[in-house]
Amino acid sequence: MHADQAKPEETDFFAAGDYSFWSRILEPASQSLVEAARVGAGGRVLDVAAGDGNTALAASRRGAIVTALDPSQAQIERGRHRARMESSQIAWVRADGRRLPFADSSFDGCLDSFGEEMRVMEMLRVVRSRGVVGIAQWTGEGFFGAVSRRVSPRSRSGGFRPHQPGAVRRERRRPAPSDPRKVRDG
Repeated sequence: MHADQAKPEETDFFAAGDYSFWSRILEPASQSLVEAARVGAGGRVLDVAAGDGNTALAASRRGAIVTALDPSQAQIERGRHRARMESSQIAWVRADGRRLPFADSSFDGCLDSFGEEMRVMEMLRVVRSRGVVGIAQWTGEGFFGAVSRRVSPRSRSGGFRPHQPGAVRRERRRPAPSDPRKVRDG
């Protein structure tokens, strides 16, 4: 049976149990990512591979208009519950982060915290000119880096996989040469 034909509970790893303990461990990284991305009130933010909502909730607390995307229905339900508990208005979308179902330049920022594999070009596509793409990922050091290298196959689809100590990528999307909103510097 092909994965597309399987029932969600048969292919959704997170439907098998409660993994909220990871949320508590990883929540400070999500808060730091939102702060580093300078998320603010009214900004349109997409949280890719949102899980149960750490990054989405952190952005919502700063007044952002947040869309959280995850392939796991179980994680989305947990995230919706957490958002209701905080009275956060987060739009939840079940989809694969490798093919984002949004128009070009739909968001001011696109964030990912510890997603399995990111398609950076997809993230850049949905962020407006001068928007921010922010990624929190294992650096490859210590226990979690070793586990990540052992469990995760090497990316064959062009995703960003920073498995080297201290790997940090901080970039702002630059306007395309044909972008009519291009601002001249200087």
